[in-house]
Amino acid sequence: MATSPSDGIKMVIATRNLQTIKADVRRILFNHWGNENAITGLAIAHLLGFRENRAVRRTIRELISEGCPIAASVRKPKGYFIVENRDEVDKYLQHLRDLLIEDAKRRRDFRVGAMKHLENVRQGRFW
Repeated sequence: MATSPSDGIKMVIATRNLQTIKADVRRILFNHWGNENAITGLAIAHLLGFRENRAVRRTIRELISEGCPIAASVRKPKGYFIVENRDEVDKYLQHLRDLLIEDAKRRRDFRVGAMKHLENVRQGRFW
């Protein structure tokens, strides 16, 4: 019987209390202050016994929504960290803003392309 990678995550999460996972992720991250001490989601997952980082990413999102000052770096060293100063806060906020702008452009371009495609299909013209 074939299993998906998410089956392993579900089994691990089922055997661990979600609050315990959250506390463990918080404890790990509070040992990683500042961008220069970032830790990847996969490294956190491995420390917790997971094979992939999906549960870690979800947990980090929850911690952020609860007020934990967790930022992420996409440049070396890549990973998550607790912000240490205002400069790190500002850089991460700018990064999030840039992602929103790129996403808006992608959505706009997709909408234009999809509408052209649908009009061509309606008129019997295909690639």
